[in-house]
Amino acid sequence: MHSDAPTSAPKPHRDGGRTTTTTTGLASVAPGAGITPELLDTRDAARLLGIGERTLWRWSRSGVCPEPIRLGRGLRAAVRYRRTELLDWIADGCPRMDGKGGNR
Repeated sequence: MHSDAPTSAPKPHRDGGRTTTTTTGLASVAPGAGITPELLDTRDAARLLGIGERTLWRWSRSGVCPEPIRLGRGLRAAVRYRRTELLDWIADGCPRMDGKGGNR
């Protein structure tokens, strides 16, 4: 039996892609869709480094890794890490950013 009723709505990607709602429904952007963000939020920066978010905060505050930048003012400022700074830091062997001795 053929029906003109619409089929179920498409399911959003669950593999790390981002989903947004548009006027025509859901639009999903799969990871690796050609856009690589230069500024990473704490979650994505920690994932890039293979560490937890709390560890990233502790390292950046104590000078172990590159500091984030703040977009906006006050307590609601967005905190972002520059992807290139993190990748360069890794390529350099993860030296302390504050100039104090040791790697960590």
